[in-house]
Amino acid sequence: MTFYPRRLFDHLPLYFSFDSSIGALKREETVDSSDVFVTPAAVQRFDFQPRLTVPLATIAGVAITPS
Repeated sequence: MTFYPRRLFDHLPLYFSFDSSIGALKREETVDSSDVFVTPAAVQRFDFQPRLTVPLATIAGVAITPS
């Protein structure tokens, strides 16, 4: 899921956005025919990456936007 940049305040050029994902994983590792690492049937995973962005003034055609 992606939440596109939204301005937080009318008087400040500060934007908030995020990316997120959810999934499941099963993992098995073997060394010399013996199980070394085995997870349950499904291990759940949730990722959330928030982002604050502040666009700076363009100087000589170069724009810098830290986030």
